[in-house]
Amino acid sequence: MVHYQGFIGTLAALYALMSVSASAQLLWKEPQPANTSVWTSGPGGEETAPQPLFQFVKEKLTGTNPKVEVRDVNGRLWTVKFGAEVHSDTFAPRLLNALGYAAEPTTAQEVVK
Repeated sequence: MVHYQGFIGTLAALYALMSVSASAQLLWKEPQPANTSVWTSGPGGEETAPQPLFQFVKEKLTGTNPKVEVRDVNGRLWTVKFGAEVHSDTFAPRLLNALGYAAEPTTAQEVVK
């Protein structure tokens, strides 16, 4: 009888977990057929890309490379990074997105001096 009680408790816990997970953000979905926009625009596509004009919010002093937070014209908050890690920080979310995983939109912008 003890085995059944443990089993029923486990089922109840799994049911509770499933009901919470159903309302949580989606972690993975079946990937769409790959095309160039997956790699050029990244997660969210061109519609989630940052839009100028940018308002400086604050400088972020953590990490190994300099970065600042800015807000675009749509009110979306972006972290602007400088240095070598920019390339991997842009590529990794695009790879995850192509595999069907949820990823934060990122973009690489050329710096005009």
